[in-house]
Amino acid sequence: HFLNPKIKLLLKTSERNYAINGVNRSIYDHALILYTPNYELPEFFNANVQLVGVRNDRVIWNGPAPAPQYLSGAADVSWLAASGSAVKILEALEIAEAVQIDYEMEPERFLIRDAVQAGPRLLNAGHIALLRSEGFSANFIQRAAARSAIAMTADEELILVVVTSGNGSVGMGLHELAEYLRDLGAVEAMAVDGGGSSSLVFKQGSM
Repeated sequence: HFLNPKIKLLLKTSERNYAINGVNRSIYDHALILYTPNYELPEFFNANVQLVGVRNDRVIWNGPAPAPQYLSGAADVSWLAASGSAVKILEALEIAEAVQIDYEMEPERFLIRDAVQAGPRLLNAGHIALLRSEGFSANFIQRAAARSAIAMTADEELILVVVTSGNGSVGMGLHELAEYLRDLGAVEAMAVDGGGSSSLVFKQGSM
């Protein structure tokens, strides 16, 4: 499924719901960030960062960074980190308190078990769908560069494309890439990380 949904990440307590500002990313001022169990907790936090460990929807640790060593590598512990004005959200939580990390998505669809966030979206139902509302600049969209994309045909066959830059190739702009994928029969397509990250690995070889 290729979607442009609006997603709200939430920390739910018995008192109210709090917006989570990001997942598995560097913390910034006045933010509440979630670190999932399969993501290594950053080793270095500002001294004013508050951390809460959650296991099985219960608070198991609450205190200033860093996290205790015996919990920092636990595979079943999610971490919430807060800075600035968001610190008071976590400070109010008590050990063994029930909390829930959840999301709301619009349009409401189905249970999502695995997802990849990337962009911008290139094709939607066979039409070029480069929307400025996704936050990518016109220069980024038009500039020829190394690109990577994932696409699907009407028969739900997967297409993986990597466009290299160098050795006589200047790469592609995203509009050009969208047209190329459509010519290959794709009806849905999305760009993924390009530039120096553009690579394709298959079996025991690579491109």
